[in-house]
Amino acid sequence: MAFVEKNSRRIYHPVILDQPSNGYKFVIRTGVHRTFPKVEIRQNGKVISKLNPRNVPNRGKISFPWQPQNTNAGTYQFYLEDGNGRSISFSFKHDPNWL
Repeated sequence: MAFVEKNSRRIYHPVILDQPSNGYKFVIRTGVHRTFPKVEIRQNGKVISKLNPRNVPNRGKISFPWQPQNTNAGTYQFYLEDGNGRSISFSFKHDPNWL
């Protein structure tokens, strides 16, 4: 995973393995059963896209695809909230020229 730290904050950059595609795939790993009813892509606190909620029946990984059609270059946040109301988010860079 590639990231840059700015003001003690990590900003992730996509890593392209093999051929570029038309979107991103965020992969979350968990060691326990989890529900993620809220999954969003945000920019400056504004929801840009809502991704399909998911359940992880057992420990493992779950992926959330995002196709940023006509989305401007900039810094975005991947935000998810689990079934207990706990949230996780991280910032990442997007540029349509990378896809």
